[in-house]
Amino acid sequence: MIVRAAPKWFTFAIEGLLWGVVHRREVETELPSREDLRGLLQKLRDAAALVERELYSPGVRDFTGWSAFHASVSDKDFRDVLGSYIARIETALRSPDLVAESGALNRGRGLARAPMRPTPEMVVALMVVEMWRHFRKADPPPNGAEIAKIAEKFWVLAGGGASAKEGEPLGIWRRRLKQAIKGTVNPRVNEVLEVIRAKTQECLETEGRSLRAHLPVELQEKIEAFVTD
Repeated sequence: MIVRAAPKWFTFAIEGLLWGVVHRREVETELPSREDLRGLLQKLRDAAALVERELYSPGVRDFTGWSAFHASVSDKDFRDVLGSYIARIETALRSPDLVAESGALNRGRGLARAPMRPTPEMVVALMVVEMWRHFRKADPPPNGAEIAKIAEKFWVLAGGGASAKEGEPLGIWRRRLKQAIKGTVNPRVNEVLEVIRAKTQECLETEGRSLRAHLPVELQEKIEAFVTD
């Protein structure tokens, strides 16, 4: 998968970072559409409100008041948690990432994506930018063909589909690479990207050692076997 002449630590680091992208791609398949998410949030809000409303009704208390659950969590604590959860759902339903100021559902392309979850492609762009900076001590040109090829290779290694046919320009990476270098227009997204950036930098600066605290043991063993093969 990785050029054998590369240092073993770098091979380990690349494999570990690839695993992170693969995991993000798997999560991506579970993200709902905006319409589906709004419907789900509304159902959760109504269900929580029903429980909160009926928690003290005589019939419910008569039949649940002495259950094992009641003994471990008081009605008041449970009701407070439900109230807090309902408030969080109401906030989510007004999120600008889900609806416009008018309250109408955003009809843009893509899935219901919170700022905390940048696309896997964006994460790849950020990682390869930080690798370039680490080894070349300078920013890559966002329009450069070489950095686009590196991003494409990394993306394909993580299981992503090819962005273009062989020999065609990889302009699809241009915007993502520019955002990885200069940031996006959304400060909340930038906060998340900075966390990923810092972890990538730490991985490179510690020659992959920082990854070991986060990777499953089985995966570490699999990567080690590949590196020493």
